[in-house]
Amino acid sequence: MKVFDLCFIGLLAVAAQGMAQTPRLRPSVRAVEDTIIDSASAGWDRSAVREAPQTTGKQSKIDVAKEADIRRLMVLTHTTLLDNQTIGTMEANVRPAITNVLPPGEYRAKLVDLFVAKYKSKLNPEELKERAIPVYDKHFSAAEIKEMIRFYESPLGQKVLKEMPIVTAELQQIGQAWGEAAGKESMSEVLSENPEIRKQFEAASQKTKP
Repeated sequence: MKVFDLCFIGLLAVAAQGMAQTPRLRPSVRAVEDTIIDSASAGWDRSAVREAPQTTGKQSKIDVAKEADIRRLMVLTHTTLLDNQTIGTMEANVRPAITNVLPPGEYRAKLVDLFVAKYKSKLNPEELKERAIPVYDKHFSAAEIKEMIRFYESPLGQKVLKEMPIVTAELQQIGQAWGEAAGKESMSEVLSENPEIRKQFEAASQKTKP
């Protein structure tokens, strides 16, 4: 393994050890809320989740024909499937996240089990779909909804629906590899350009080894 690889990994190890040695703080209600948002958002911008206007059951009346088209569009784009995938991701993420934010104790496993059961009982895909309809109504005109229906009913539209999840996954892998390569290259260049800092870093890394 190249020296800059070792240095980069060493830097991550130092940061991780520092985090591990940080005293666990008593969680506040806001900390638990943040944890749930982080788990539920599954990679979304947390600030956007907090700042987005909340959708409630009291919505302005949507044109009946437009609402029917929105529901048709949601069927074509497999929105119900996506809702279930989203809920599944939220369920999978929230258990370890809540466990980690709570202080250790005999109570914790039982509390997490009860919380997850209660949480799952509130995640109804149909409710999520109903909350999505006013969002479509807000951002797209009736004519635009019809145009999208025509597109997704076409062979190209169906191919987009089939291929885009695969394309997105491949792009994420490319982005991750690109970011890691840029990080290693940046660390190598910084340490090469600053030999004194490199010596100090290597000495500090040796001290942190068990």
